[in-house]
Amino acid sequence: VANPSTRELRFYFFGGDEANATLNVAAFHADGAAGLGAGSRSGSVTSRVLPCRGRAPIVTAKVVGSGHVSVGILDDAGRPVAGRSVADAIPVLLDATDEEVGWRSERAAPIPERCVLQFE
Repeated sequence: VANPSTRELRFYFFGGDEANATLNVAAFHADGAAGLGAGSRSGSVTSRVLPCRGRAPIVTAKVVGSGHVSVGILDDAGRPVAGRSVADAIPVLLDATDEEVGWRSERAAPIPERCVLQFE
């Protein structure tokens, strides 16, 4: 169920067993989730311009085998932000839930208010 006034998505689901069934709800911000899978090959995905609000992105990832997830930041014109490229990223190597993305550079430029995310 989508609520246009709050831009929230709600998912209703049953839990428990036959004797103790419960109706549950999970709510997500409409622009706050995406699912991607590379399978056995590598790849990259570039987002549209997003409201980054000067904060590092948060990722949830299931990493299989020797895979990883790296995130780079581009400005709203598509130019890499100094020290925050995919090459500068600290890769997520294990399964992670709500993990803040990090970069190796201690002198990285600030994260812009509006940015483009690049995932590898």
